[in-house]
Amino acid sequence: MFILLWILLVPISLYINTETGRYTLSFPGIVHARVVPSDPLFAFRIRVLFIPFNIDPLNFNSRKKNQEKPGKRKKHPSMLKKMKTGKALMRSFRIRKLRLNLDTEDFMLNTALVPAFAAISRENIQLSANYHGEASLELAVRTRAGLLIWNYIRSI
Repeated sequence: MFILLWILLVPISLYINTETGRYTLSFPGIVHARVVPSDPLFAFRIRVLFIPFNIDPLNFNSRKKNQEKPGKRKKHPSMLKKMKTGKALMRSFRIRKLRLNLDTEDFMLNTALVPAFAAISRENIQLSANYHGEASLELAVRTRAGLLIWNYIRSI
């Protein structure tokens, strides 16, 4: 019972920083995943229950998919239903930090973005437009598995 309660209440953290190249997903005590630079492009370094292993997605052998019989057709949920579910799941995430430094390489659009970004910016959300050709993102979000499950159930 304690383990189930822990899984539902422990925060899941996602951190993205394009300047330093740090991309992590953490579920404390259970899973910690990082994207690290590798020989061809990148690899995943994952630690599950203190057991580390690496996954190279570009050299990952794909398994053959089960082929369906031609007579049967699956029902797919409507696009509106998918959007409603996606919106409900997005509501369960909390932004801890968002720092965006953007250059669109169109000075008129950058000029229009400056007042919009100034109106949106707050203590933990900092948006800025520059004219130097730089683009960077730092994002830290948190959620809980219980909150994700609850919002998913409410959306269906």
